[in-house]
Amino acid sequence: MEPGTIGVLLVYENAWAVPFVTAARDAAGQLIASARIPAQDVMDVLGAAEAAG
Repeated sequence: MEPGTIGVLLVYENAWAVPFVTAARDAAGQLIASARIPAQDVMDVLGAAEAAG
């Protein structure tokens, strides 16, 4: 990073999901699909939104 710039690290936990996951497992639920949004896709959208201003 260049002097005079700011860096930010955002970390979050979906704590609301813990009781949901527990209930789903207790009910014999099964995960059939999972996906994540690639970081580059998020950066591209944020860059486009900033450019549109």
